[in-house]
Amino acid sequence: MKKLILFLFCLPSAISFSQKTSIWKGNSPGHPTDWHWAANWSTNALPDEFTDVIIPLDNGASINYPHIYKNDVEVNSLFMSLGANLVLDRHEIHILDLHKSYFLNDQIKHKVRLKGIEEFISDQPLNASR
Repeated sequence: MKKLILFLFCLPSAISFSQKTSIWKGNSPGHPTDWHWAANWSTNALPDEFTDVIIPLDNGASINYPHIYKNDVEVNSLFMSLGANLVLDRHEIHILDLHKSYFLNDQIKHKVRLKGIEEFISDQPLNASR
């Protein structure tokens, strides 16, 4: 019983430390805009439901913002710099933590699912300070 209580006490802290941040780099040879290509991410791993995703502004000669076209994806949060874009080709991005997210509606080309809402439309930034 003591072990069970200790386990339950430690579990929330283990979960809270499992969050990670991944920054979009893009430009991987042969896969410059592929969300599903691990080398396009700063962590060299695909984002998942524990990942806070950052998509910075790309001022390079060939702008390569991510395209989600293989499967739906789920992330903890999404932060997009002004001017950055995300394209969803027949798939969705599921964002679990709206309070940590920031983007404008027109930055995402297609449907976004926020905390179970089918479609969220806004012309204002989405962030915790609103």
